[in-house]
Amino acid sequence: MSNTPTRCVSLSLLESYLQAQVASGRYASVSKVIRSACAS
Repeated sequence: MSNTPTRCVSLSLLESYLQAQVASGRYASVSKVIRSACAS
């Protein structure tokens, strides 16, 4: 198990965008969308 601390953030302003990305099939989850954005 990882010792990496977790952080909870509110993304209510981006919720519809995140859900649209998942619904499009490009990403399997909201977490994947966020990881991809952070890696860019």
